[in-house]
Amino acid sequence: MPSISPRNILVAVDGSVYSERAFAWYANKFRQERDQVVFVHVYESPITPVPTFANCMSIPPREEWERMLQKAEQQAEEMLCGYEKKCTEMKLPFKTIYAYGPIGHVICTVGKEEKAECIILGSRGLGTIRRTILGSVSDYVTQHMTIPVLLVPAAEKR
Repeated sequence: MPSISPRNILVAVDGSVYSERAFAWYANKFRQERDQVVFVHVYESPITPVPTFANCMSIPPREEWERMLQKAEQQAEEMLCGYEKKCTEMKLPFKTIYAYGPIGHVICTVGKEEKAECIILGSRGLGTIRRTILGSVSDYVTQHMTIPVLLVPAAEKR
């Protein structure tokens, strides 16, 4: 009897209640026995001020920028630990990936590299105007991927 290959499900997480809700929805409503979850956390490069004559002496040196980047990586590891613990308790195979860069682009790249069959995102519920002005990670991912992208909405406000 042929073995069934695992189904790679990519879950984008950022430490927010929206990504926690997305993972909970996956675990309770969508999970299958053969699943392997690939958690991806994307953080943007630490922002440093643009040098000007007025602030040229206050720009952090390279070492400071690298320290800020290491701190962001450490925070990502700590945040992903909670998801790793939940998966271990559920006996759910998982993999964690964290990287920095443009969030939507990195999620799409990881989805392709990991051969994900579905990408699950939590929605912050931005209004049409804010989404138009700011853009949206979910908009980017749905426009650039050819696999299903599942958007878990924010909880209803009471």
